[in-house]
Amino acid sequence: MISGDEDDAARAKAKDLGATDFITKGIGTVELLTRLQGAIQAAQMRRELDESRQALADQKPVDPKYGWSPPSTC
Repeated sequence: MISGDEDDAARAKAKDLGATDFITKGIGTVELLTRLQGAIQAAQMRRELDESRQALADQKPVDPKYGWSPPSTC
């Protein structure tokens, strides 16, 4: 969230509304770009984690004794 308010009440309200970052107007270019890059990287990591979890969930179980996936029982 970008706001002209800098007080703690504005920050608390932003957090309550779901903001994950609070930037005040007049922020420097370097800091703004750095924080945006951090947000982009966090979003990419969340997406990759979700994809990895889905791929793991989609795998067939492997029989630990024989080392193969049992046939489908459909």
